Amino acid sequence: MTESIKFKILSEDQGQISSLELGGTLVLENAQQLKNKLVGITDRLGNQVKITVSELEEIDLSCIQILVAFIRILKESGIRCQFDWNIDEDQKLLLNHVGMSDELLMKI
Repeated sequence: MTESIKFKILSEDQGQISSLELGGTLVLENAQQLKNKLVGITDRLGNQVKITVSELEEIDLSCIQILVAFIRILKESGIRCQFDWNIDEDQKLLLNHVGMSDELLMKI
């Protein structure tokens, strides 16, 4: 059985989400769960949000594509986002090789 994803929300005093932490096992088996969680918070986001990806056990293309789509939704909504990638070198290499490091706002 696949482990679940880590999904932690931090809100401001006004109740708008200012920070999001993702991690755990971001793979196909958990892709729908990740998508549902991200879609479920979009109307509660402030003008800017910081997204930290850490304690990542595993990630695959399905969840990478969901994150790219989420970034596009934020941009279209005028929400600024900043990513903080606390991942190991192999995971950075994967994201770079799939050609999405720029779309994922990664600094390689």
